[in-house]
Amino acid sequence: MKKWRCTVCGYVHQGEEPPDECPVCGADKSQFELIEENEGIEPDAAEAREVPPRDEPVDADRPGAASPAASRLGTYSQLLTRLHGHPIAVHVPNGLLPVAFFFSLMALLLGSESFAVAAKYNIIVVALAMPAVIGTGLIDWKNRYGGRMSRVFLVKMICAGIVTFLSFILAIWWIVHPTLHAGGFAANSLFLLLNLANLAAAAVAGWYGGKLVFNK
Repeated sequence: MKKWRCTVCGYVHQGEEPPDECPVCGADKSQFELIEENEGIEPDAAEAREVPPRDEPVDADRPGAASPAASRLGTYSQLLTRLHGHPIAVHVPNGLLPVAFFFSLMALLLGSESFAVAAKYNIIVVALAMPAVIGTGLIDWKNRYGGRMSRVFLVKMICAGIVTFLSFILAIWWIVHPTLHAGGFAANSLFLLLNLANLAAAAVAGWYGGKLVFNK
């Protein structure tokens, strides 16, 4: 039985032909390579995606060589990937969005100012964290997956944009109308619906992220 490796995420498929689409990252069959028998035991998926070392010195005088500033930037981006900058950053919205939704729901149902204040500050922190989440995500995409585009990466990018946009809208909404909780649930159904959509977008992005990490 032949083995085929996805060059985007490292998933290994067994069969006479590669799959039409990678079940992990959504890359099409053209992104699969045949694994030769003499390659031996397959590396772990995480090792297959490990960032390659960049120990080779850069000769600034060599034609096509990167400038010192670009070289330093590349080194920093590789270091950020090795230190798992994106998984760390993404825990902020993933952890706070469910809390922000719950506090918003309680504030509207109970007319509680305390829940309203908690919800406001939670969503503000999410909005401020999203640029770091997107930035580190793009760095990981370039370093770990070669910047290759597939359905999974496209969905994650769209979800990240939705979360960023809605988080800023909701944060501004809370700031401009700090007493909106006094209007109750019925008067603020759109506000709560946007909170729910924000949470759903983050959940979808997290689910696809899990597929990439665990290769399932």
